[in-house]
Amino acid sequence: MDIGGAILAKEIAHGRVVTVRVEGMTFLRPVAVGDVVCCYARCVQKGTTSVSINIEVWVKKVASEPIGQRYKATEALFKYVAVDPERKTSRLTC
Repeated sequence: MDIGGAILAKEIAHGRVVTVRVEGMTFLRPVAVGDVVCCYARCVQKGTTSVSINIEVWVKKVASEPIGQRYKATEALFKYVAVDPERKTSRLTC
């Protein structure tokens, strides 16, 4: 989840980001070995140095009936901060 959210945060920041907080991690249903997982992320807040990204993980059972049946397994709010090459907080450049 963190990597999926960081991809979006990096695109928004046009540069390097680090994870500073995870809030409200909710586990709704289990994920089994062999399940296909899909992460969906959306920006819910943007500040001068940080972005908050809501991330949902949906699961597709490999042998499900009906075929392609999906369910939401977990969700959380991740906060990322933009950093410069020295890893000091920097302003978003977008």
